[in-house]
Amino acid sequence: MENMYFDLNDTLLEITNKHTEAIDLLSSIGFENIRDEKQRKAFGGSVTLETALRIKKINENTFAKQLVEAIENGIGESDGGLE
Repeated sequence: MENMYFDLNDTLLEITNKHTEAIDLLSSIGFENIRDEKQRKAFGGSVTLETALRIKKINENTFAKQLVEAIENGIGESDGGLE
């Protein structure tokens, strides 16, 4: 799925730096360490979204649609933080 927000070859760090909404979604699929800034820089800087989704056996198109929806709705940490 092509979109104007991210590419599957972008690292998790690149995506979360641009779109903090991605942090909640990535955490919900098992990447809890993405919430910690130091771990996000270390781990997220070396793993692409495509690789992360393969690790978790998650459909790329399904996840991309969810992430685009979260970005467009402003859902996540960018709306004032976690509840």
